[in-house]
Amino acid sequence: MTPGRYIAIGLALATALAGLWLMLSGRTVARLDGGILQVRSVATDTRAQVVILDVRVSNPGRALFMVKSVSVLIEDAEGTLLEAEAAAEPDIDRLLDYHKLLGPRYNPTLKSRQRIEPGQTSDYTIAGAFLLTEAELAQRRSLRVRIVDVDGAQADLGMQKR
Repeated sequence: MTPGRYIAIGLALATALAGLWLMLSGRTVARLDGGILQVRSVATDTRAQVVILDVRVSNPGRALFMVKSVSVLIEDAEGTLLEAEAAAEPDIDRLLDYHKLLGPRYNPTLKSRQRIEPGQTSDYTIAGAFLLTEAELAQRRSLRVRIVDVDGAQADLGMQKR
């Protein structure tokens, strides 16, 4: 065998080992999968909307995901990204009690310091308030939930407007 052939075999083995290492270590990084199951909204004023989302969140990795913050993001028709902090559970309950047509809160809220264990899948209710009219909300490009881990990892779960 020529020396070039040994170099090629060595490079192929090194590439295979690096790929195997990346594949196995990728599961140890804190990350979330999931999506938005249901969207409900209510106008609290002529120029204010509250968006209530039911989301499914799963942790496919082997690392614990400890929630630092949760926010709701809307990309409007012009492409501007609007962000709202997630509302507290008592606020969501008061809103749903007042606006009976929206239905009940089906799931617990996702809040700061919530632990999402490896392999766990759960449903949560998340709400955010925006200064938008009903027409502007209907014309949005996308709707997302951003969940940030205490170690800095970030997950964006969302849906595109069809």
